[in-house]
Amino acid sequence: TTQLDRLSFNSHAGTQPGALLPVRLFSIQKRDSVSPLPTWPLHLASNNQFGVALVSSVITPRLRASERGPSAPRAMDAALLVTVLVPAVAALLVLGSGAASASPPRAFFVFGDSLVDNGNNNYLMTTARADAPPYGIDFPTHLPTGRFSNGLNIPDIISEHLGSQPALPYLSPDLRGDQLLVGANFASAGVGILNDTGIQFVNIIGIGQQLHNFQDYQQRLAAFVGDDAARQVVSNALVLITLGGNDFVNNYYLVPFSFRSRQFAIQDYVPYLISEYRKILTVNCLSSPFKFQLLTHHQT
Repeated sequence: TTQLDRLSFNSHAGTQPGALLPVRLFSIQKRDSVSPLPTWPLHLASNNQFGVALVSSVITPRLRASERGPSAPRAMDAALLVTVLVPAVAALLVLGSGAASASPPRAFFVFGDSLVDNGNNNYLMTTARADAPPYGIDFPTHLPTGRFSNGLNIPDIISEHLGSQPALPYLSPDLRGDQLLVGANFASAGVGILNDTGIQFVNIIGIGQQLHNFQDYQQRLAAFVGDDAARQVVSNALVLITLGGNDFVNNYYLVPFSFRSRQFAIQDYVPYLISEYRKILTVNCLSSPFKFQLLTHHQT
């Protein structure tokens, strides 16, 4: 098994809205070693006008020197850089700059894959499921919940820091009434940035459909509390998006001679994914009736 040994961050810039926080990432290696990667200043998007923080991540591989040339082999020495912990840390830092604890917890919306799926796939006819042991063995109920985890996952931990209960899966029949004010989890295990990622799982909720479901959620929320109150709930929400791992694991490396591995060398596949991810965020944020300011990160 692999293990993430260290994650450090420097918050000397403070946690004020718009502050740049240098976060140093460490990659998981297959040989029980950890090597540092460049520091990425993360622009924490906590906008005073709209109060929205969108935390996003892309999982990026590190290449051996021999893979950087035109005749690079498909094998990759280091395991994928896991950034899922980074949005969790960044989100908690954003939360720290929020309103006083006397205010009601802000809503929380989650999009992505199995790293953040709280049970949507339980309601689907799919092979990507976490509804049987040993999943859930360390959860408070000791039962599988649809989380791809032995216990709490990242959205659960963020919800605790929000002072709120976990957002229910969008497909849960219990997502109604006051539960709508908590937020919703739209994530579905197996999905990726690309539409063809995860097709082997037969029936999952792609990121495009997740964002469409978010629009439906807003209509349900407005029907419950009214347009103005619904706008306030969504505009002050925290948003977590975790995508990218399946585009490598299930769409590039897992299937021998996959279409994507024949279409792209790995050093070309990474910028292609980033470009497609940018399109998803840009198009959907511009078309949203609510203003979302994105977390941006720049390599230094």
